[in-house]
Amino acid sequence: EEIDRFLEGSGSKYLDNIYIKYYYYTFRLLRINDEKYYILLKDFVSSGSGGLSLLEIRDIYTALLNYCYFKLSAGEDNFVRELFLLITKMVEKDVYTNQAGNIPNVFFMNAVTTGLESGEISWVEKFIAEKGELLKDDSRVDTLNFCMANLSYFKKEYDSGITDTTRFIKNFKMFDLAL
Repeated sequence: EEIDRFLEGSGSKYLDNIYIKYYYYTFRLLRINDEKYYILLKDFVSSGSGGLSLLEIRDIYTALLNYCYFKLSAGEDNFVRELFLLITKMVEKDVYTNQAGNIPNVFFMNAVTTGLESGEISWVEKFIAEKGELLKDDSRVDTLNFCMANLSYFKKEYDSGITDTTRFIKNFKMFDLAL
């Protein structure tokens, strides 16, 4: 609380330092889940956040995504759109790949699901087509089949959806144990 009073009062000039701003806004967002800090942090990262490393920018987006997930679990459905907009910014800025240049499967599947829930079918189709090759080789086919099944169901193309689901279930290692 003392730091808050200082930075929001006479010490506000220190928030001109990008690192202090980055750490303070992120800390406050994670600590108290206040939408004020969500907006401040989102505006900060959208304005370019010059000087921060790719990893630091990815950390900011992770904090913002987690805030949206928190809000969604609390029943605030308007955050589906917020989540989608953050994901598209991450894709535009290329801050979603890991050090090996791969897209984490969870991020890929979340991007597809969130895009579909936001009604952005064209974006999802383009994302799958353009970014699917960035999935790790050992799980690319299963992830793509899962996402294509999801897309087919949203488009009400049930025959394609069943085919993709069958491919996914047949090849997905976790289902081998269940069968």
